[in-house]
Amino acid sequence: MKTKLFMAVAVAAAMLCTMANQNAYAAGQEPVKSEEKIEKGDTFKIISDTKENGVRHIVAVPSKKVCSAKIEFDVKKNRIYNLVYTRGCNGNLKAIGVLVEGMKVKDAIAKFQGLECGKRGTSCTDQLAQVLLAL
Repeated sequence: MKTKLFMAVAVAAAMLCTMANQNAYAAGQEPVKSEEKIEKGDTFKIISDTKENGVRHIVAVPSKKVCSAKIEFDVKKNRIYNLVYTRGCNGNLKAIGVLVEGMKVKDAIAKFQGLECGKRGTSCTDQLAQVLLAL
């Protein structure tokens, strides 16, 4: 009985995540530009890391294990600004952006590293922590 209940919950969670992705896309969340042709792998990949006027701008592609397609943010004086996820669970990822605004990089790593989404072994926030660790 517990196994059936667990499976039902897992299926429902997967369906909700899929619906959230479809709704976010339909709501006009910025899609990945076709010329980028981003290939998602088992781990994240930093595709752009530029610095202008003391502000570091990072664009990364998270693991294929998570719903988001891109993570983009700025780092100034070791603090995070303008965090935006492309695709994924729209409301949750917007909330993460609000929560980390101005947060120290080391504090974000401490809070998010190792968080898992289901049994994926990672999450969108863990992927952010992994990117931050790589900086």
